[in-house]
Amino acid sequence: LAVRMVNVAGPGQIVISEETHQAVRAHFVTHALGAQTVKGKAVPVHAYEVRLARETRTRIDIELERGFSPFVGRQKEITLLRERFAEAKAGRGQIVFEIGEAGVGKSRLLHEFRSALEGESFLWLTGRCISFGSQMAYLPVVDILKRHLQVAEGDDEEAVIRRCEQVVTPLGEQIRPAVPYLKCLLSVNPGEETITKMDAQLRRMKTFEALRALVLGLAETKPLVLVVEDLHW
Repeated sequence: LAVRMVNVAGPGQIVISEETHQAVRAHFVTHALGAQTVKGKAVPVHAYEVRLARETRTRIDIELERGFSPFVGRQKEITLLRERFAEAKAGRGQIVFEIGEAGVGKSRLLHEFRSALEGESFLWLTGRCISFGSQMAYLPVVDILKRHLQVAEGDDEEAVIRRCEQVVTPLGEQIRPAVPYLKCLLSVNPGEETITKMDAQLRRMKTFEALRALVLGLAETKPLVLVVEDLHW
């Protein structure tokens, strides 16, 4: 059927069948193409065009819509996370590794931890790694940056540049030199020609400095929780 769907699709178009649409519709914006007659099938097949990914939606967002099963146990882990948050809130940064088999409930535990912080003032930013993303430079970092800036799929370059300047610049004069490097991470014009011509190793070092400045700048306004999902990838 996948081979037949290729014949339905036009140039540059992604077309999927009904079964695939049911599996992925929470993650993508799609457009119904109606019933299509395909070779080898007695009945027409309902087809959908995939328009774009819903980048800001996580597995937990989708499960939340469907309704969670009761959360049982894990009180020890929730207590540990709350204790670590208290330490970070007091100015002593913390790192927690959450390790477990697929489906054991790692993302759900983080959701419950975040819910347990209700009433606290904090900033929560999430980025994720993917199995085929090892060759995609800074992938989880760019994901975190896009979520913080509320950059959506399909935003034009001017909109991304504007969001970057609007959100980052108010953090203080000390972070202003970081802005062009953050723009580079977002694949838009940094506004400084010297950066595009810079030696790759130097640009990488400057990018790390920019990210460090951003994280520290955000953490100075309120406690910051940075979550990187599927780090094993």
